[in-house]
Amino acid sequence: GVSLETSFTDHSHTGCVKTVAISKRGILASGSSDETIKLFNLRKRREIGTLMHHKGSVTSLKFHAKTHMFSTSEDGTVGIWQVGKWECLKTLKGHKGPVYSVAIHPSGKLALSAGKDKTLRTWNLMTAKAAYVTNIKEVADIVLWSPDASVYVIVADRKLDIYSVETAAVIHTIHSSFRVSAVAFLQEDTLAVGGEEGKVQLYDINTTKMVYEFDTKTNRIKGLACGPCVDDPDGVRLATASSDGWLKVWTLTHSKAGWSSELHTEIDTKFRLICLAVLPEKKQQAQKTEGKKDEDKDEEKGESEEDGEEEEEGESDEEIEGSDEEEVNLSEDDEALSGVDDEESSEEEAEVPIPEPKVKSGKKTVSRTEKKQTKRKASAVKESGTKKKRK
Repeated sequence: GVSLETSFTDHSHTGCVKTVAISKRGILASGSSDETIKLFNLRKRREIGTLMHHKGSVTSLKFHAKTHMFSTSEDGTVGIWQVGKWECLKTLKGHKGPVYSVAIHPSGKLALSAGKDKTLRTWNLMTAKAAYVTNIKEVADIVLWSPDASVYVIVADRKLDIYSVETAAVIHTIHSSFRVSAVAFLQEDTLAVGGEEGKVQLYDINTTKMVYEFDTKTNRIKGLACGPCVDDPDGVRLATASSDGWLKVWTLTHSKAGWSSELHTEIDTKFRLICLAVLPEKKQQAQKTEGKKDEDKDEEKGESEEDGEEEEEGESDEEIEGSDEEEVNLSEDDEALSGVDDEESSEEEAEVPIPEPKVKSGKKTVSRTEKKQTKRKASAVKESGTKKKRK
């Protein structure tokens, strides 16, 4: 049968680890009450550096695509990081208290953040400025987009509000029997909820009805993460992390009769677990098909960049981590990390970089690459004209 075992352990944080996230490139990021973010290469199972930017505990971390990482902190800010170079491109300011959660729209153009100041802030990531501020009248612990991004969920204690993207208003409210500390979408309309009683509840977000419940036989669920079930196309794997140290993987199956659950594997970690992350789906599938020889080749040569939304492949460690010549250790003093002030930043500086950025030139919009090519051609024509005059 399948079993879980410890791959590696690290004790580099000097405070409590409050959040973890894993990128599609296989980088593990951990945020702590020591105000730092640690980065680890899961392929080599080693630490690759420390990010020092926030002036408070790091409360949540989220990766978006292959390019960006988002961090929230008790200092009231949201940091936007460039993956690979590990520079803090922008610090989003506006919250009047600790920020507990951030969620990035699949398009990468919008982000939601919520925290202790009882507001939900919608950020325009093209300008890195706040687009809307919504008074939700309660402290939100979690904000989460649905897989199709048609709705988003805000969790506050035992209540889960479902918001419509079209109206930005609450369309449904779910009331749990326990304080909710973890949520995860199993399907576009099915939400898994875990918390104080060690139970997992499944809700249909369209009807707000609980469609299934099972007991993990633990005291408190602190983390939920789901992924595909390789040996059952109709099933879903759900991992649960509990504060009593148990890490369990369940197989959930949906049929006409309803949902059912079966314990797949478990391990007592002997630690007090408070967060959980799993390797994104595409990376998992790629790893299953790669042999050891291919992996060694990848480490030496790196792999080619994939196009658009094609299946993603691994990349060289240098591309993932940045240069290996010196350890990644960015501080607030670094100009690239601290960025520019919100009020003084230009539109170009405030933008979160995306592939082939566009810059405005009169009525026509041209890319920076096109501009450079035009300049080179003009320079070549000018030089050719000068030579003719000399003759």
